[in-house]
Amino acid sequence: MPVPEERPDDNDLPAPTEWEEENLRRVCDKIPRAIFLVAVAELAERFTYRCITAPMQNYIENAYDDPLRPGALGKGQGVATGINYFFTGWCYMAPILGAVIADSLLGRFRTICLGTGVASCGVLILFVTSFPASLEHGAGLPGLIVALVLIGLGFGGIKSNVAPLIAEQYSRKPLRIKSLAGGEKAIIDPDLTIQTIYGRYYWVINAGSLSVIPASWLELKVSFWAAFLLPLCFWVLPVGALIVGRGRYNVQKPTGSIVIKAMRVFWVGLKRGRNLDAAKPSMLAQAHPETTVPWDDAFVEELKRALVACSVFCVFPIFWVCYGQTNSNLVSVFLQVPVYTMTALSEVLAYVAGMEYAYTKAPKSMRSIVSSIFLLTCTIGSMLGITLSPVSKDPKVLVEYASLSGVMLVTAVLFLLAFGKYNNIEEKMNMLNNDDGDSTSLSE
Repeated sequence: MPVPEERPDDNDLPAPTEWEEENLRRVCDKIPRAIFLVAVAELAERFTYRCITAPMQNYIENAYDDPLRPGALGKGQGVATGINYFFTGWCYMAPILGAVIADSLLGRFRTICLGTGVASCGVLILFVTSFPASLEHGAGLPGLIVALVLIGLGFGGIKSNVAPLIAEQYSRKPLRIKSLAGGEKAIIDPDLTIQTIYGRYYWVINAGSLSVIPASWLELKVSFWAAFLLPLCFWVLPVGALIVGRGRYNVQKPTGSIVIKAMRVFWVGLKRGRNLDAAKPSMLAQAHPETTVPWDDAFVEELKRALVACSVFCVFPIFWVCYGQTNSNLVSVFLQVPVYTMTALSEVLAYVAGMEYAYTKAPKSMRSIVSSIFLLTCTIGSMLGITLSPVSKDPKVLVEYASLSGVMLVTAVLFLLAFGKYNNIEEKMNMLNNDDGDSTSLSE
């Protein structure tokens, strides 16, 4: 898709007419280079996550002196599987804490820097306690638990804030008409630009996931400490990128206890007929002129839009349960090529769209929190996966796969019926509390 040529007067481009909106092709705007500097933090997060989870099952399950299989702690399959599930769930629960810290206290950029530092300390502890001398003195398991807790905390500060910070590097503008290099007229679409930004962001995430290849090789050919040294060295890259780009980022200041304010809005709406519109200052003034509240009508409209986003996320736990089944069987990987291909396509269509939805439908002051709620669906999916683990073996596994496929299909149909209506008001929802300061009501 062609990107419009750069011109200094982009802000003065004319708005499209109604005919042009319906007939002209839409293209994305220029992508700010700062998004790639921010994305390096998420690249390091995925790189580290895969470097740790790839050898962790063997590291915990098998003994250090096992002549056939690489190992370290010798705690058995049950303990290894449990710690793996804990780490996955913790990595997707911690973003809630990171989001609250970012939106209420430090801001997104500083929270990412804090998360980077904490995660680096966790990887360092894991590396040191995986040495043979440390294992011989019993430091392996305690070091692993402390490291995983710190790494999860660091990831929480990164995961819930990188995606919103990346999108904030692009200043949303209204639709504009521009002539492309070949003379064709096209509409610069901010929604398409956000989609493109998140597509490239997800590409960066998956590039980091390739670390599973060298990590597995180092585990087999050298030792576990070498596999854990790899992500420790890689953290130099995000630290350098954050330092270099700190003056280039478009950074939003934290707005205080936004969660408490949102809960007060919900409480007022619940008391007044279970209607959030009743919590608007304009409505409260009619019934109780003396009442003053620390929010405005626009904030209530933003919360209504955020509730739409959170309700859309309810389908994702089922998605993650199905996604997790690709790693829980012993079928030949070659025979699973179609499965991995379709799984990748589903991630592109569902996960990327979910991240974009979390950003575009969240209030500016709650983007990290709404993004972390989206990530929390992965934790819920992991918990559902744990409950299904007893039947993940022959001959019950066939029934499990067929049942999950059927549930996912039914859920997808119900999802379309329940939320398809929001496609008709997509642009209207995205323009709530836009960069120009205007506010639009969903009730109009």
